[in-house]
Amino acid sequence: MLNKDSFHLTRTANAQHTLLWETYTNPDHIKHWNYPSYDWKCIDIEVNLKEGGFFKCKLQSVKDDFLLEFNAVFNKVITNRLLDFTESYGRNFIMEFTPNENGCIIMHKADYESQNSVKVQQEYISLIIDNYITYSEKLQQSLL
Repeated sequence: MLNKDSFHLTRTANAQHTLLWETYTNPDHIKHWNYPSYDWKCIDIEVNLKEGGFFKCKLQSVKDDFLLEFNAVFNKVITNRLLDFTESYGRNFIMEFTPNENGCIIMHKADYESQNSVKVQQEYISLIIDNYITYSEKLQQSLL
């Protein structure tokens, strides 16, 4: 069951928005950041980046091989700017990339679901987004 309320998470990344887009949408990069902690790894990533296309991945616990599957369909894709996607069970996400003088403002919006507390969901997504930004900023620095 879904709770259609949503939350917003905004971060500023010290990286070019085109690099941030690449690291968010390319499986070769996604595997390096798409997990909440180092107790997990992201495997079996597939991306068909177009409206009506899909995103699939699995998060695997390194301790006990427990798997979480994530499957979504892209509703709207504006290259280097916006991704709007819906998980297989109806939860909607939006990721916006807005360039600024310091790099890029990233806004992540997600619907809540009813199986986990609001706090757990916010912490989980915050950890993943922070991993994503850290990975992207390090990559940006290595390219300078």
